[in-house]
Amino acid sequence: MLTFLFEQYGYYPKDFQENFFCIDNWLFRLIETEESDEYISQVDEYAQNIRKNFFDKGPYIIRTRSGKISSFYDNKKYVLVSIQKGKLSLKDLNKFHYIFKEEGKSVNLKDLLTTWERRHEDIEREALYALRIDSVYYKNNLEISMFSLGLAQNALQYLSELILDYGEIVEEVSIVHKRLNNLDSFDFFNPFNFVVDHPLRDLVELYKSNFLHFDDLVSLLDYYKMESKLASLFMSRILYPAKIFDCLEEKVIKKEQNFKINYNIENEMQKIKKIYKYLKDKYNIRPINWLDY
Repeated sequence: MLTFLFEQYGYYPKDFQENFFCIDNWLFRLIETEESDEYISQVDEYAQNIRKNFFDKGPYIIRTRSGKISSFYDNKKYVLVSIQKGKLSLKDLNKFHYIFKEEGKSVNLKDLLTTWERRHEDIEREALYALRIDSVYYKNNLEISMFSLGLAQNALQYLSELILDYGEIVEEVSIVHKRLNNLDSFDFFNPFNFVVDHPLRDLVELYKSNFLHFDDLVSLLDYYKMESKLASLFMSRILYPAKIFDCLEEKVIKKEQNFKINYNIENEMQKIKKIYKYLKDKYNIRPINWLDY
């Protein structure tokens, strides 16, 4: 891979791990993608707009020596992305959501429901049975996996009821992040981590990753014009165990045999109950009986 990196891009870093390297406080990552060059060019337009609004900290999509926007290695397509190393703030996140509002666009919750249903089926059919019974972590991983499947089923039910109550269209969407565990610059600015959705998705991600604590979270909700429909969508996302499913899918794809899922069921349940009670009391979301005990 190092030889490929040098031949295509002219870089030969001393430290190159998991497709990452760093030069003069700039992070570089070779990102595998199946997107077309036309799509990548559109992503590059977003990247240029981000640089204009965030002091040129990135992202940059680095062209190959021959000027191409992507490259191939071992029959896989890659794009080299560079972003200045650093940390962002919650004010930066709010600014990002405001600047990148997608006027006239919306999210269809029926599409989200279908995506969640298919993923639930895939995890139940493939990932669960891929857990190695001879692993020292089998009992831990099985317990957390079964718990996550139950959470997902509740999230699906709650999202279905939301659609019945309020309809399937959510407006006032913007560019947000597929996953956001913290406000480190690479995940924040990585253009291949973007998706069109309601900005509350990012707050859910930060809360579930323990970056955003309860008091900070609730102080932010009013900025996003929270009301009963959005609060119900927020609760659905709180319930849906995306991070556990991510972990299971990644381990199955890599065929890792001895991995441990790190997830404290008791602690996470307390977080879920706390935000549920707040949303029910303030925004009158539908009750969830098993969370009321």
